[in-house]
Amino acid sequence: MVGTCGYSYRDWVGSVYRDIKYALSTYTQLFRLVEIDSTFYSMPSKQMVESWLRRFPNGFHVTMKVPRTVTHDKRLMVNMNVIDDINKFIDLVKPLMGRLLKVLLIQLPPSLRFDEDRLESFISMLPMNSGISWAIEFRHISWIRNETFRLLEKYDISYVVVDEPGMPFIPRKTGGLSYVRFHGHGKNIWYDYLYSIEELRDKLPKLLELGSNGELYILFNNHPGGRAVLNALQLSQLLGIELTPMALEVMRRLERSLIK
Repeated sequence: MVGTCGYSYRDWVGSVYRDIKYALSTYTQLFRLVEIDSTFYSMPSKQMVESWLRRFPNGFHVTMKVPRTVTHDKRLMVNMNVIDDINKFIDLVKPLMGRLLKVLLIQLPPSLRFDEDRLESFISMLPMNSGISWAIEFRHISWIRNETFRLLEKYDISYVVVDEPGMPFIPRKTGGLSYVRFHGHGKNIWYDYLYSIEELRDKLPKLLELGSNGELYILFNNHPGGRAVLNALQLSQLLGIELTPMALEVMRRLERSLIK
């Protein structure tokens, strides 16, 4: 499955949807997968969870970022009661589990370097019977080692494959599903970037290999100007995913505005 990181951006108005109030209803006609990133900044309200449950269609897949209090403020430290934050978060999103919410994404800060004991102490306490999968995105290259991969395999945690400056693109499967995030290679801001068809096609063999054994989630984070939408639709076509008439229309509109 292919989608984008987030679905509601004001600079998508006009190219992706005609009004921000139609963001979600339009998005669900383009893709069957989305990563909700707003939960990284704050816990979702009960009303927001109920809204997602009501507005996402059956068969849709959602992944969701774990709050930054866990990863950036407490930095996975068990002695700072970080698991209490995890449990509070899970209690809030529990109504989404099973039908809609499939993966919880743990994105580490780039300042957090390899620490095997800290990581195992944390993931060994994660609730594993909640009907969802866990995925971890490392943002410092010191984590790219066999000890990390073995630890993730031990606990059935998915390694997040990233495409970004400073980190290698390693199509490694460590959990029941594979999770890929395309951030971009912009000169000033990484995610202010449009992938060419050639770049996407170059990644295709490795993506197909990841998806040959289990579910594959691919998310684009290069959202400025709708770039993520265009690249996600282009990659969907390369993967043989049939696009809806609306998706084809949006793709043509984005190609006219973004490809010079």
